[in-house]
Amino acid sequence: MSGALLLFRLSLKRVRMLLCATGLLLAAVQVLRVHIAAQVHNAGQFDQLAALLPPSVRTILGPSLASIMTFNGIVCGVYFDTGYIIALVALAIALATLPASEIETGFADLILARPMPRHWLITRTIALVLFSILLMLLMIMAGTWAGLALCAPPRMPRGRRRVRPAPWP
Repeated sequence: MSGALLLFRLSLKRVRMLLCATGLLLAAVQVLRVHIAAQVHNAGQFDQLAALLPPSVRTILGPSLASIMTFNGIVCGVYFDTGYIIALVALAIALATLPASEIETGFADLILARPMPRHWLITRTIALVLFSILLMLLMIMAGTWAGLALCAPPRMPRGRRRVRPAPWP
């Protein structure tokens, strides 16, 4: 096994609990969000939710409000939700500062005592951040699928995996 892969594996082992906890929390919140959307759909209260918005906001959102205030809109809205984006950015920042924490703890000195190219430290960190963000997005998707399997109304049409754009007018 190459040194870069071993270094990546070691770093992944050091942050595995953070990744597991964050991924499971994001997936669980998505399952809860699907459950809440199903309850609102079953009660037929999407129109009442839209009525809670001020008229100026309804005017600004226009016809897109109708697509947001549906079961599919609430379930798929997670991928644009500010809270999820902030969680992913915070995770990326925490993982990107891994070399600084290794310098402070003296672990970087042990790594650099080995005969390896110095750029592997930064390359490993970039790969770790990209892998972790991809893993978190996959966990959110798994939460969506689990929520739909467990909580979605039985006659609710499922979204397609691939959406084709409308033809140009």
